[in-house]
Amino acid sequence: MSLSKEEFSAASHALRQHRRILILPHANVDPDGLGAALACYHLFSALGKDVTVVCPDTPPESLAFLPGFDH
Repeated sequence: MSLSKEEFSAASHALRQHRRILILPHANVDPDGLGAALACYHLFSALGKDVTVVCPDTPPESLAFLPGFDH
């Protein structure tokens, strides 16, 4: 999926304007979903944002090796 120029501009503007970001992976989270959520956590944290990841389910312990799993 690609974003249009307008969608990209709107997303960039929202990220610049807000300090706090909430990330919600999908229910019954799998490695892809949790990995993507944690990658976003690290990216936005590096940009100085206050980031919270809320997983709707208990993430599988088998994914505890992922950096940021404890977040």
